Amino acid sequence: MVARRRMGRDGGGVQRRPNRRVRALAALLIVVPGVAVGAPAGPANAAVTCSINWIGTDGDWDDAANWEDATTSVNRVPDASDSACIDDGDAGSELVVTVTYASILHLINAEHLMLAGSIQITDTGTLTNTGTFTFIDSAYASGTYPSAPPETPDTPERFINTGTLTKTGPHTAGLYNDLRLDNTGTIH
Repeated sequence: MVARRRMGRDGGGVQRRPNRRVRALAALLIVVPGVAVGAPAGPANAAVTCSINWIGTDGDWDDAANWEDATTSVNRVPDASDSACIDDGDAGSELVVTVTYASILHLINAEHLMLAGSIQITDTGTLTNTGTFTFIDSAYASGTYPSAPPETPDTPERFINTGTLTKTGPHTAGLYNDLRLDNTGTIH
């Protein structure tokens, strides 16, 4: 995902410039050192099975009545060990889910998820967006800090965007703590 340009007749080397998607992301978000940006490395969610599903209509992430455990059918809020899915099955719906803070292993969003605080993806998990993901004002998504020894570059937590990624408000939003952005979607 890097454009290359030859420099001068003297063979002064190759200068690398970020492509348009990376420049657009830089204008939208702060990408902290240690955060990789690129195209998806493979089907990260191919083996992800939802352990908890969104069943709500009021948009409140923290309301247990909006979630149902896939195994026990108990209503509860997802935790750091869950693989949560937000998809009401209606591509034309106006469902908006607002998150203030969450820590989760995997999140698959097919609706409009509005992040008003922070969300942490744990244990080399993934956040996959096929709908719309909006960072509100200074909201951020993060991975976990690398443990000792540091994680290998091939296993960071990943934010996979094939939908639409947006930001509202005057403050800076971002991706932090080794959260890799794999983008083939749209960034506004």
